[in-house]
Amino acid sequence: RRSNMAAPCRLNVCDCFFNFIVAALLISSVSSQPMAASQIRCEGNILAVNKEECSFATDNQHPSFSWTAEHTQRNAHQSAFRIILYHKSSANESLTVHWDSGKVAGREMITTYDGPPLRSLATYSFTVAWWDHENVPAPVSAPGCFTTGFLYGEWEMSNAEWITARSVAGAPYIRKEFVSSKVITSVEVVISGLGYYRLYMNGNEITEGYPEGSVVALRPGWTQYEVRVAYQVFHLSKRLAGQKSIVAGVILGLGWRNSHDYPNQDKPDSGDERLLKMTVMLAFEDKTTLNISTDDTWLVHPSPIIADTIWDGETYNASMEVPSWNEVGFKPIGWKAADIAVADIGSMYLPYIPNMVFWEKEEPKTIYSLKDSQVVDFGSNVAGVCFFRVKDLSPGTVLTLHHAEVPLHPPYGPTNGSLYYDNLRAAKATDTYIAGSPKLSEDYHHPSFTYHGFRYVEVKGFPGSLKSGDIYRMRISSALRENGKFNSSDPLVNAIQSAVVNGQESNFMSVPTDCPQRSERLGWMGDSGLSADSMVMNFDMQSFHDNFLKLINDEMYNRGSIPDVVPFYRGGNRPADPSWSAAFPQILWVHWKLLNNTKPAEMYFTSLQKYITYMVSKIPPDGLAKYFGYYGDWCPPPHIPKVPISFTSAFSLLFNIKQTAELSQALNKTAEYENYTKLFSQLSEDFNKAFVNSNGTYIDGSQVSYALPLALDIVPSKEKSAFLKNFTSRIQSDGVHVTSGIIGVKFLLPVLSANGYNDLAVEIATQKDYPGWGFMLLNTLEPSTSIWELWNSFNGSAGMDSRNHHMFSSVSGWFRKEMIGLHLVPGASLFSSVELKPGLLQDLVEASTRLDHPHKFEYSWKQFPRRVCFKLPEKPLKGNVLLEREEYIISCPSKGSVIEEVVFASFGTPQGICGHLRYGECHAPSTLHRVRDLCVGREECRVPVDHKYWDTSCSGSVNQWLYAEVICTQKWYHNIHVNITIPMGGSAKLHLPAYGSSSMSVFDGDKLLWKDGATVEKSAGISIEEWESKLDSLPLHLQSGHYELRTETLDPMHVLCEHSADDTIALTCPPGTLLRRVMFASYGTPWIDDGCPHGYSVGECHSVTSKQVVEEVCVGESKCLLELNSRVFGFLSCSTVKLYSMAVVYACSTQLNK
Repeated sequence: RRSNMAAPCRLNVCDCFFNFIVAALLISSVSSQPMAASQIRCEGNILAVNKEECSFATDNQHPSFSWTAEHTQRNAHQSAFRIILYHKSSANESLTVHWDSGKVAGREMITTYDGPPLRSLATYSFTVAWWDHENVPAPVSAPGCFTTGFLYGEWEMSNAEWITARSVAGAPYIRKEFVSSKVITSVEVVISGLGYYRLYMNGNEITEGYPEGSVVALRPGWTQYEVRVAYQVFHLSKRLAGQKSIVAGVILGLGWRNSHDYPNQDKPDSGDERLLKMTVMLAFEDKTTLNISTDDTWLVHPSPIIADTIWDGETYNASMEVPSWNEVGFKPIGWKAADIAVADIGSMYLPYIPNMVFWEKEEPKTIYSLKDSQVVDFGSNVAGVCFFRVKDLSPGTVLTLHHAEVPLHPPYGPTNGSLYYDNLRAAKATDTYIAGSPKLSEDYHHPSFTYHGFRYVEVKGFPGSLKSGDIYRMRISSALRENGKFNSSDPLVNAIQSAVVNGQESNFMSVPTDCPQRSERLGWMGDSGLSADSMVMNFDMQSFHDNFLKLINDEMYNRGSIPDVVPFYRGGNRPADPSWSAAFPQILWVHWKLLNNTKPAEMYFTSLQKYITYMVSKIPPDGLAKYFGYYGDWCPPPHIPKVPISFTSAFSLLFNIKQTAELSQALNKTAEYENYTKLFSQLSEDFNKAFVNSNGTYIDGSQVSYALPLALDIVPSKEKSAFLKNFTSRIQSDGVHVTSGIIGVKFLLPVLSANGYNDLAVEIATQKDYPGWGFMLLNTLEPSTSIWELWNSFNGSAGMDSRNHHMFSSVSGWFRKEMIGLHLVPGASLFSSVELKPGLLQDLVEASTRLDHPHKFEYSWKQFPRRVCFKLPEKPLKGNVLLEREEYIISCPSKGSVIEEVVFASFGTPQGICGHLRYGECHAPSTLHRVRDLCVGREECRVPVDHKYWDTSCSGSVNQWLYAEVICTQKWYHNIHVNITIPMGGSAKLHLPAYGSSSMSVFDGDKLLWKDGATVEKSAGISIEEWESKLDSLPLHLQSGHYELRTETLDPMHVLCEHSADDTIALTCPPGTLLRRVMFASYGTPWIDDGCPHGYSVGECHSVTSKQVVEEVCVGESKCLLELNSRVFGFLSCSTVKLYSMAVVYACSTQLNK
């Protein structure tokens, strides 16, 4: 077996890799084998493999190495691994073994380097070998490559000085030339430029960085400069070896060194000079070396960038360009000596996160003219800059580009094509270009040291009409890989998800900022904490969050206080609002819970304890009722009173203590786990004492007041059922719309899903009118492509209505987990154990989520029901962008089936979930008749979109949509297909729904596993558990591996209907059968049209708890009796209704484990 591993070698890179390939081919000839490790990572970053040059660098003396291992066999796991670390000599391009871990027993796919000391400014690569549960070796991985920075503080002890250019207003040119008589064989550059820098060597800009192939923007990244400062390392021998002269050229941008816009909250008098520290390390053919470091012999001169700030943009005067200023042989006449800076600068560190980069070139969608300007619409609201044509502009021509998120509209002004700028606050968001000599000008120009959040740009001064080729946009953000994909059959859900991803991506600016457009753009902890789980599921956040945790820890005072904003510039308070500083434990918990990574929690556990101790010490003598805070449930709809701040602050404290207890358990810290569990129990009593009313509700009885105690799981079990009914009644009285701010919404949807009200949660999340995520994207005034800061941003306060904020993006984490039936298991991470309940949503035919990092996890399902619903906005959505189209397409999910009947159809503002749809305030009475005429008897039908086709009572300016529910013909009753990939070492409990069928068969691929209550044949990795009557489902326990499971079902034996206007309703199944499924239930004023079962629908008054209550009482029973009153079904607020009734459609069959 040892021969299959990479033996210690001193070979050419290609020779080593050839050996790896041969080993892989030999092993792959055997069936059911472990696969070579992939996603080779250092410090959480995926490394380039088989590369001679490496872009990733670390200054950690003991970096972490991790990988992904996969197996073709189910129920496999890693039993051991071996890391071989090679050092690459720059002199002869050879690999030398630096460390061999030997064969290490363990299932963990991460280890910390503990070999001989690493060298600074060196190049290393490592390979991973691993063995499976049967001790079969996998092919050795390809080598992943990384470099090191200064590991032992050498640069801080060197003679390199911080220099500045006090004689220059704006961004200075800085240069240093070295001329030698000897040939240069090696060039390495170490640089830190504050706030931003652009680096040139011998006239060529150095734009590369990590990840490979990217074009870097806005480096080195934001920190608390008085604590730590980022630097970068560049290995440039391939570019510059063989020359005798070297010229280093730098342009310095102001960036976050702008103390006017970004004052240090702890040190208001900290400096704001642009600073440069740099060393060029040369080696010569005679083996001698020389270091050229910044000092007062470096020269400075004004550059064309005469003004630059993050908020206001950049002004570039091309007439001030100095040709060849950064090239060998240039005569620096009139240049002045640099100044030695006296600055309060912290320790140097090499941030091991992906750089901020330019990416995704985007052409204009439309261009239109105003009186004195032209407006370019790029179709989506993102962070970036414009590249615009300047070639052949007449000298002195002034171009201005003013960036905006939305056009002007009431109530801000007339709808005349002008752009709306007031929501930018003090930010001018304007780039200016003054043309110089046509001989010197570039083809396209773009600003260097700013970025904007915008969809629209108003251009003034451009000669003639702008065409698409004259301007384009490049996005800017930290280059984080997307973490797999999410998709569903609901275009609005997909659009909201896309808008979330867009908004989060627009705020990855080396730290997670709140917004990219206005005079703010800060690392607000509340935003980053509430978005943490969705960010981790949407992006590869490991190293990005590791860096942010480092910055949070930098800001922690000795007693444990953390500020609202990290880095602590400009905004916020110290100590933070408890719901804002909650980001610290939240991020640690999320990395364990969703990434199976306890390293951050282990690293910062002492700080976490200090933080919790400090926050507990802030509880006043009179308890949590008076706990402190500043913001609370930030930004509920303006017509909704905010809950007391002490309530959300106390909740966040308890939630953090609960998370800390779970992290203690994950780290095997038993004493700490017991202490924090006890503390949580004690404070839970205080919480209930402080906030519970005499009637069992909390504080004001709002949605938030129900959601947060449920999230803490502190509602007494004997009161929980009534508590949930009151909760859902509250939601119903709110029109099934959100009434919460960012904290309430974070927990609202997950607790509904966890307590059996997933369909209700979906109805809230997919509302298309105000307030809701759907309204943000579909409203007719300014349909958005990102998530707003306010539910009412379309008419909100000018000082606070960002159209690209991620603080409401927590909905995405719910989409990818609870909504589609992916439930986390207490005490376990997602990659170790999950519970899956697919296909229980009536509104979704299919859904899928895939995670690629750090391991591959896939979960998708598709239902094939006879009853199918369509919820279609008037304008279609592609991603998060509204399109124009002429028709809806309605079809059945099963190939070959046809539409037998249309049981509901409404164009206007219909509401409800599939099976329980109802008319809204606007309704076209002819919808049902027209849809039936177009669709019945067809496999697919096309229905006109335009509201002018329908006779609604709403004007064309009101957002409208079509809801339709159809019956499809098909052989099987209600089948489901489920595909799952579980990473090695993990497991899942899968509940396959039977939908009340009288006969269900379960297949693993083509193998029949189970039929009508009995196991037919066993299959690897699958164990079938006892039938769950109450869930009407078959539980399967799955071990790691890939599964393609499907069911085939026959109709229930009996579908029955009952209607009662009395005090009770009795549901009775025929002898020998049990009630297996509730297909429709409505307490209120149900409509009964054409009879059982398709003629039942929701009326004007409907209790959203109806179906849940009937299922709880009746499923699995042969008969049941229900009282009809508000105590059972929750409060109804239909003031004009005097008589309520109940209608139920249900299915009876024999139990499938008979």
